[in-house]
Parts: sequence; C-alpha cells; structure tokens
Amino acid sequence: MDFSQKYPRQISLENFGEKGQKRLGKTRVCIVGAGGVGSGAIPLLAACGLKKLSILDFDKVSESNLHRQTIYKLSDVSKPKARLAAKFCQELNPQTDFEAHIVKIEDSPACEKYFSGADIVIDACDSFASRSAVSEICRRLKKPVIMAAAGGYVSQITLLNEGFYFGELVGDASAKKEGAEGRPIFPPAAALSGVLAAGVAIKSAAQNLKIEGGRFLNFDHVKMKFFEGSLLRQAPRV
Repeated sequence: MDFSQKYPRQISLENFGEKGQKRLGKTRVCIVGAGGVGSGAIPLLAACGLKKLSILDFDKVSESNLHRQTIYKLSDVSKPKARLAAKFCQELNPQTDFEAHIVKIEDSPACEKYFSGADIVIDACDSFASRSAVSEICRRLKKPVIMAAAGGYVSQITLLNEGFYFGELVGDASAKKEGAEGRPIFPPAAALSGVLAAGVAIKSAAQNLKIEGGRFLNFDHVKMKFFEGSLLRQAPRV
C-alpha cells in the first residue's frame, strides 16, 4: 500500500512517519463497548490503518442512545451495536480487518479468547461489573488497557498495566456491581473520552510506546479544565 496516498497527514507528523504507519498496520486493538464512548473511539481506530479491530458489545441500539452514539442511525434501532459498528468501520476502511462479537463480557476463561490476540484493549464499558471483568482478564493475559469513561459533564481515561488494574483501584466490592443505566451524560463528554482513548492507542502503537499504568486524565466540560494525575502503586496481589 502507498501510505503517502492514504495517510499523508498522519505520516507527516513528527515521530510518526511511514515507520509508525507500518507499526499501526501490525497492531490489533480490541474495544469493549460500542456505545457513547465507543462511538467517539471507533471511527478513529477504524480509519487510522490498524491490522485488526475487534468490537465487543451485547446491546442493541435504542432511540435514546442516538444523541451520543453517533455512528448509528434511527433505522438501526433494535439492531446489535457490535455488528452495526463493524459494518460502519468496513465501509470506512476496508483494508483493516474488523470483527464483531455480540457478547456480554464476564470474568471467565471462556471470554479470554476475545482478548488473547489483542495488543491493546480499550474499555469503553458503561458499568463497573463489565470494567472489572475486562480488567481481570487483561491482568491475567498481561494486556494493557485504556479505560475510558464519562459521567455527567466529565470525560476520563485511566491507563491500566503492570500492577495497576481495576481490582487495585476499587476497594469497595459492591461498587463493581453498579450499573450505568439512567445515569446523566453530556454527549460530548462521552465522545471526548473515546477520542482520548483512541489517541493513546494510536500514538502508543505508532511510536512503539509502552502504555504507562496508573496515569489518568479528566476533562471537566463545565469548568473547561483538564486534570492529570498518577495513581500510587499498591502492594502486589497474592
């Protein structure tokens, strides 16, 4: 493929180039959740030139989703999100391999197969139970996770890797069972979380950078402010 024809604006970036584009072409990303946050990430991941993008989601489109899940149309209501998202991606960039899995992720050996081939995992789930399951699977498989979330007017990403996983971050076991249905959400907050997660994944792959577990970034859309921080390392699990 002639990268200069398809991707000239990104390969001309400093520290990117054709070498970075070739690295992207060997990278496999798995995104869990094709909702509001996923809708912010999926088009960018589809278009950038990855080797493979796997999309996992068990839900169907509803009309109340459409104000923030902008890769879907009104005619998509009641259809599986994962399948629709993969179709959207295929039409955008047929050179990348796209897979759709209509599955509810649980912390079980049966679900590990969806993650085992991925180089980077993006967690765009909307419940603590799902986040916990993704994190535990990736901890066992030693996969880096970009956890993207949004609530109210706030966008957030948290990087998980090597000692920084969800189980170490949330001490209250009951919190891991909390659902997301009905929580207020500012649509641009969900979209920005997905954009930030895609940015970390693409840059890390293209520049061969390690995803640094324990870092997080918030953006408050009311105050128009970013907040960046690092989490303290916990004692090793036994």
